[in-house]
Amino acid sequence: MTDHTAAERAADSTINKIEQRKARVGIIGLGYVGLPLALLFTEQKFAVTGFDIDKRKVDTLAQGGSYIYRISPEEIKAANARGFSATSDYAHIEEMDAIIICVPTPLNQYHEPEP
Repeated sequence: MTDHTAAERAADSTINKIEQRKARVGIIGLGYVGLPLALLFTEQKFAVTGFDIDKRKVDTLAQGGSYIYRISPEEIKAANARGFSATSDYAHIEEMDAIIICVPTPLNQYHEPEP
């Protein structure tokens, strides 16, 4: 029997949680990339917490509304019923098993990524 390090055991535990759809997924940024991604993970039976600094977005989602044209309020309500939640309290990040960052890339005056 091989002796696994703590990091290897943690990675194995996370992989098992993902395979069993028990991993808690955090998505930072609930814009045109983050929100649809959160909904896709929710459809795949993952518990998803969306994080955003914009409290209006968080409040809209909590009330079952949408601020993205192609996403209907019904889709948000269905995701909420499956365990999706949104928050602007980043203290909950530590509760996540996986974190995906979906924030805009800062661009300069020539529309190139800033160094």
